[in-house]
Amino acid sequence: MAATTAGGVEAKEQPLLNVKWLTFAFMLYTVFYFWVRWYEGVYGWSAGLDSFAPEFETYWMNFLYTEIVLEVVTAS
Repeated sequence: MAATTAGGVEAKEQPLLNVKWLTFAFMLYTVFYFWVRWYEGVYGWSAGLDSFAPEFETYWMNFLYTEIVLEVVTAS
């Protein structure tokens, strides 16, 4: 349904949801999630998951900080 402006010209309404951008964001998040699972699977065995080990800070905390920033950017 087209709306009529004050000058009598019909204006095309834009959809509320842009499916192209939604699909792009969903695919980006999916690729990111699979990368996260791969990283956790590989380095969980080699670097360990002990929070008192020095490797935990190197592999997991830096990764957590990066993951939080990327998830907020993707969600916004």
